[in-house]
Amino acid sequence: MENERKRSRLRGRQDFERIQSHGKSYRINEWLLLAFLKKESGVFRAGWTVPRYVGTAVTRNRLKRWLRESLRLNQLNKKIYGLDVNFVFLNRGPAFYKGLSYEKVNQSIFHAIKKFQANGNCNP
Repeated sequence: MENERKRSRLRGRQDFERIQSHGKSYRINEWLLLAFLKKESGVFRAGWTVPRYVGTAVTRNRLKRWLRESLRLNQLNKKIYGLDVNFVFLNRGPAFYKGLSYEKVNQSIFHAIKKFQANGNCNP
């Protein structure tokens, strides 16, 4: 199971560049941008871009942990296939991200997945 989860992540620079050049993007809220690329294979792969302006390594790692957990929980409830997704944290300053809660991150991921389903960007 661990290897399956690692394979379902965006790993290389070329994956992120492909999404940026050929994909679409949604601005979920004032601090999170979602770039995605629909593909033919049935695997959902996710990655994240958490730049240094977000804050210290502790803050960035906490956001990545929350994002992974939220994706895991929401992906179990909503079957999503055939997408490469990159979550990009926008420049809101370290103080904003330090005060951000897991509930807000989870709510944003839930909103993003709902948007995918409403626009028909995921297979049933």
